[in-house]
Amino acid sequence: MYRNFAVQQPLEKFVAQLDGVQSAKPVIDGRTVRVELQLKQGADLRDIYEKIATEGTPMLGGRELQLELKKSSNEKLDQLWSSMLFKVAEAMETRQYSKIPAAMQQLEQANEGLTVHTEMDDTNVYITMSDGKASKYIVLPRIPGTLGVWPNA
Repeated sequence: MYRNFAVQQPLEKFVAQLDGVQSAKPVIDGRTVRVELQLKQGADLRDIYEKIATEGTPMLGGRELQLELKKSSNEKLDQLWSSMLFKVAEAMETRQYSKIPAAMQQLEQANEGLTVHTEMDDTNVYITMSDGKASKYIVLPRIPGTLGVWPNA
């Protein structure tokens, strides 16, 4: 009960008011805070993560922040992302992050109506794909030696 009033509710209120967030539901589990997010079309994923991680620090209480993005994609975007998995996984595994924007830009140029935005910070690589109707948001943790299926991709 204390956790609900002291941490979850203030964090939920804080995240829900961020620009680009449609809804937010924080789930606190021991050493992690997982925030289930539904983003609006055109949301700035890196900015949202940064604001939660920095301005929300008192509410996180030293716990690790994890974002769980609710699906706002469509079949076309999912297929386009699937076609890039090998290139992106290879760039992540070899820490050649500069290959990701180049690969995603090629995808954008080859698919009319597709816009792709890539960003990176100290902890994650952020990719946003949009076809004007739907958006696909991807957060790839920059954890050396970790390769597998990304839960939010």
